[in-house]
Amino acid sequence: MASPSKRGHGGFEDLGDPDLVPIMSIMCILIPMLIYSFVLYEVKVQEISLPKFGGPSTSNSKSKVLNLAILVAKDQHIIKIQGGEKEAKEITVKKKKFRVCPAEVPCEECAGEEYEDYDFPGLYAEVAKLKDSKAFAEVDSINIGADDTVPWRVMARTIDSVRARLEKPNYPDLCTYSRAKPLRVKTTDADGKEVTTAAEMFPKIVFVML
Repeated sequence: MASPSKRGHGGFEDLGDPDLVPIMSIMCILIPMLIYSFVLYEVKVQEISLPKFGGPSTSNSKSKVLNLAILVAKDQHIIKIQGGEKEAKEITVKKKKFRVCPAEVPCEECAGEEYEDYDFPGLYAEVAKLKDSKAFAEVDSINIGADDTVPWRVMARTIDSVRARLEKPNYPDLCTYSRAKPLRVKTTDADGKEVTTAAEMFPKIVFVML
């Protein structure tokens, strides 16, 4: 006589509850590794000042306030200094030829193909020189405008060239300029504690239409 079947009513053997301990152990190891491998980006809010509009100035008024503007043209940067009792002054920083330099190669050994680009090191040197002058020591805003054909990446690098001060006042080429670190200075926060922050030149950017 055949013995009764040990299977359940559905025809499947009851295996019991699964053992989740090995799976949970693996997850406890993988989760920290995944979090550690993520690249976290620091998001900062750029302070933007809108252009100010006022009434017409009279011919007898002599404003001593200097206005600094950077215009991005097709092949150069134009630094304009207006206002005060002196005539308006322009400084042109034309495009230059640079060499492609891989990240793992020291700047003094760059021997890549030549290409023409905006002279951001030259622009930074001229703006830093103006910031160090007595006329712009207390000025924290700068006007920036560009032609319609100028791409946004050029505008972004132009803004970077005037906002923060780097460790040196000038750099000989684009490679050393791109790898330069911001100058760190000690200051006090709202609570009176001493903190180290990046030194600023013109943190307030005013976009102007040409």
